[in-house]
Amino acid sequence: MTRYALARESRVDPIYLARLEKGEKVRPGRELALRIGQALLDNSGKMSLKHADRLLKAAGYEPLP
Repeated sequence: MTRYALARESRVDPIYLARLEKGEKVRPGRELALRIGQALLDNSGKMSLKHADRLLKAAGYEPLP
């Protein structure tokens, strides 16, 4: 998936994604991390709790309650 396709699917600016990739941004907000993860996983609109928890942990957040 290109950066532009990911940006479109996750509803975020492609420049912001480029800055994340380069490490210029430390981490996205919790909701944005989930949107990006969903777009990367399968774009089906359904992310498993296991995937969501792993993604949040990788982004430095607590798992879902």
